[in-house]
Amino acid sequence: MPQVVRCRQNGHWVEQDGEFWRSITYIGAATTTDVILNRDHAREVGYGLGMFHSLISDLPADQAGRHTRKFHVTPAYLNRYDIVYKSCQIRDPAYRSAAAFVEARRQGIDVLEAALQRGAEAAPHPWRPQDQQRDD
Repeated sequence: MPQVVRCRQNGHWVEQDGEFWRSITYIGAATTTDVILNRDHAREVGYGLGMFHSLISDLPADQAGRHTRKFHVTPAYLNRYDIVYKSCQIRDPAYRSAAAFVEARRQGIDVLEAALQRGAEAAPHPWRPQDQQRDD
């Protein structure tokens, strides 16, 4: 089971701007990739993500602790997708089907970010630098 690696003073790594980073111990046979290579690769990534979500589904969300800012910000991912999509000439029907899936869900994609902005002034959030307690 991978473990979180702490800094020398047994704390976490927090950048000057409040960015919070974690490092974990080596996971044998694991690989990283920036690009999905084919359908089998996409299926395997989806399986891994689904398994991860299944494994953490019963954890108490109110005890999750700190959150990494700018992580899982869907509008930013959609913007990057748009840039890449416009630069590609996609002919494969499977890719067109995936693009149609994205388009069908584009409306309201920012609902979580908008809610965060509305509530940002209402209460302290552990992922905002001004609300973080440093461990160092």
